Amino acid sequence: MSLMPAEKVQPLGDVADLLSGGTPSKSAPEFWSGNIPWLTPKDMGNWTGATEEAVSDSAIGNGTRLAPPEASFIAVRGMSLHNEIRIVRAQAPIAFNQDIKAVVPRAGIQPEYLFQVLVSKKPELLRLVEAAGHGTGRLPTDQLLALKVPRFGSKAETAIAEFMGALDDKIDLNRRMSDTLERMARAIFRSWFVDFDPVRAKMEGRETGLAADVAALFPERFGDSGLPEGWETRKIGELPVRIAMGPFGSRIKTENFTAVGVPVIRGGNLTDGFVDDNFVYVTPEKAEELRSAAAFPGDIVITHRGTLGQVGKIPSRSRFDKYIVSQSQMLLGSNNGYLSLHYIFEFLRSVAGLNALLSNTTTTGVPAIGRPSTSLRAIELIYPPEFILVKFDQIMQALEARQVAGKMESETLAALRNVLLPKLMSGDVRIRDAEKLVDEAGG
Repeated sequence: MSLMPAEKVQPLGDVADLLSGGTPSKSAPEFWSGNIPWLTPKDMGNWTGATEEAVSDSAIGNGTRLAPPEASFIAVRGMSLHNEIRIVRAQAPIAFNQDIKAVVPRAGIQPEYLFQVLVSKKPELLRLVEAAGHGTGRLPTDQLLALKVPRFGSKAETAIAEFMGALDDKIDLNRRMSDTLERMARAIFRSWFVDFDPVRAKMEGRETGLAADVAALFPERFGDSGLPEGWETRKIGELPVRIAMGPFGSRIKTENFTAVGVPVIRGGNLTDGFVDDNFVYVTPEKAEELRSAAAFPGDIVITHRGTLGQVGKIPSRSRFDKYIVSQSQMLLGSNNGYLSLHYIFEFLRSVAGLNALLSNTTTTGVPAIGRPSTSLRAIELIYPPEFILVKFDQIMQALEARQVAGKMESETLAALRNVLLPKLMSGDVRIRDAEKLVDEAGG
């Protein structure tokens, strides 16, 4: 279907109602014992369809309210507004706090189309944000109500909503698949190296649930140490590891950052295992000066100062072939010998690994791991025979490759979405042309 320029433009206030949310009393536990999702701007930052907190039926009308399932939600107050506009939809009625407006469409406009209009207006909305004191941003209600909504007629609006919705669904499917692969990796590690399921199954004469060649790698009994026969404990420092600290703050300053170059891994890049995006950069010359802090695909990066407990692994198929870790991070890589970085990564983000990693933490001032490099080397872990680790690496590498492929596809689709949506809303691009672009991108 082709699109012509909008038939007319209406202010948002003519096609939708804005509802204000609220926060029930935190001193009333009966308000917080339910299963009604309660939305905050924090939830909207990386929206997965779930909220951190939930309220009870009794909280509705007692500090908060319930928005209908056709509503869209816009964060209208908060520090994040200075950098981004957060807009989400839910699939069911949810409650929301006072920093959010629910946009409820009236009869005559499709909820899915109105949501896409709001998303297309993010740059315009960002320009409307005002300072509200203490660094907080505020999106004025009158400006929001005056937002121009292009109208193309029901058939064309349905086409836009369905096309953009299909892109969103594919991106969400990739996210959920990534989460599934992540859970699979953790589950395999726990089964093999924490619960010793294959060994216990063999001892009890049960099927291991593994392929015959994989099951054959595991012993049939435990040794005197309590570990599977032939396994041992090793300190990380006894393995062929390369451990390096990020540069001192005096060697890497804000003025060293450039628009392009070698990416610097900071704490924000470790919030989701590893985020291969949103970097600052240094020049290749500066990176060479800081070469002792260089990390490469496959390496593990750990926060030792600031938000402790962050452990990330640079994918083998990463966007860049070299990175520099910041002064609050340290790296662990291999050094002249076989080393299962997948195994060490899964160990360090397990309960036992994190407890060991954080056992020498100081909390005076900025939280930090005391003597981080020495502490990391001293951590003791179960170390299976190399032939088991090789098989584990093969499985983890396959899971990682699928995860990275999905993320890369989602990034491509998201970039296309951001380009196509405003053009569809302006009538500059037709649906059939947009569909062709997505097909060419492999979406």
